[in-house]
Order: sequence, then structure tokens, then C-alpha cells
Amino acid sequence: MIADETRLAIEYAIQDLRDFDELDRHQLPSLQKAAYTEQRVLEDWFPKE
Repeated sequence: MIADETRLAIEYAIQDLRDFDELDRHQLPSLQKAAYTEQRVLEDWFPKE
């Protein structure tokens, strides 16, 4: 599920960057390769209150 949602989020982000003419073609390959593991998503990453 995380892999599927990550791909979809990347597609949305790239499209938004294109729509606002903010897509850096040099960064596009790294955006397309972005990946997150289940551990990374679920770990304690929220800032303390």
C-alpha cells in the first residue's frame, strides 16, 4: 500500500510542479525514484508538542 500511494503522490507532486512551472528537470529523476519503507512511514517522526 505504501509503495502504491507513494507512486501516486509523486505523480501528483510532479504534475503540480509542472502546472506552476516549478519543475526542475534535473531533480525529476530523483523525484521519480523516491521511496519510503513501512518503517520510515510509521516511525516516530512527529515533532514533540
